[in-house]
Amino acid sequence: MPTVKLNNEDILTKVHSTRQLERAMKRMGVRKYIKDNQWKYIRAKVEKREGDGKKSAVFVYGNRISEPRLRRELGRHSETIFERLGRREYSA
Repeated sequence: MPTVKLNNEDILTKVHSTRQLERAMKRMGVRKYIKDNQWKYIRAKVEKREGDGKKSAVFVYGNRISEPRLRRELGRHSETIFERLGRREYSA
């Protein structure tokens, strides 16, 4: 059976229901929400760059995250006290 490659416009023109749209967007790699572990990864990278004196523009799934949203989300998805205590090394 021959393989047919469709671009994003072709996929979206063949969508007739909400479920089909969701499935098509999933195939294209488009997500509505960013997961907690992804925000923690972004936080680590942004903080490292800030430590080097650099500014960061964050793009997720091809969309730029605005500065107010970035600050809000990084505050929301910060490391918990339990996570900090769990990685602390105790010396006796």
